[in-house]
Amino acid sequence: MNEFMEALNDDISKVFLNLDEFASTHNIDGKEYNIIIDEYELNERNKGREKEFIDGIYIRELLIYVSKDEFKRLPSIGRILFLDNVEYLVKDAQEEERVFVITLEKNVH
Repeated sequence: MNEFMEALNDDISKVFLNLDEFASTHNIDGKEYNIIIDEYELNERNKGREKEFIDGIYIRELLIYVSKDEFKRLPSIGRILFLDNVEYLVKDAQEEERVFVITLEKNVH
């Protein structure tokens, strides 16, 4: 691994996903991970979109960031994922610089 990639990996764990900085510990599918839940970025991505699904049922979305090195595999779109024992559907999942960016959704009344 070159110096740049080593520095990037170091920054991901020691700064971006650091519990004293931005991250918090959450349970995903029965395992603890340091993640970031970013509602601001999700709101920016969804500007102008209607949130109500049908007759008072709304879609709640969460955008989470988790280390690729910890999570190992990018979840497939359409997969069920449990975040803190709450069931969500994976709406989108991408890798950005060794961090998985995962959009989750669930219906709420």
